[in-house]
Amino acid sequence: MAQVQDQVTREPLYTPPQVGALMGIDQGTVRGYIRMNKLPAIRIDGHWFVSESDLQTFRATYNPNRKPEKKRPYNLQQADVNTLFTLGKWDDGTAEELGAALDIHPGNARKHLCILEAQKLVARIGRRNGNTVWIVTTRGFRHLRSLGLEDQIL
Repeated sequence: MAQVQDQVTREPLYTPPQVGALMGIDQGTVRGYIRMNKLPAIRIDGHWFVSESDLQTFRATYNPNRKPEKKRPYNLQQADVNTLFTLGKWDDGTAEELGAALDIHPGNARKHLCILEAQKLVARIGRRNGNTVWIVTTRGFRHLRSLGLEDQIL
């Protein structure tokens, strides 16, 4: 390994491939950590270098088996719950029908349906008169039950 030194501290500097080899990880992963500012590095003549002290600090906290952070569950707003509840009372519905029933713009009804879809509480099942048709999923009905609203639907 060719050794480069910091001209001020005389500390050894390592390239991403060298850091990868020392840590047993891919150099692309090392570059990703540098881009995300998780691994401090300096740029000299268009090349990245990691100081030995920064490498040791990073190495001490690096956990290759760390699982990615789980997304926090989205807290549904009242308008989302109203949309879910109204759709649950029907067999199916479109954003236009829900908008009319809830006295909101169809675009807003569509937004609430997309939020509910991301939580897997509703699903698209086809089209009617050029509009997407939505239904409440089993998970959506369970969510309504957890809010104490399912009895009001049946």
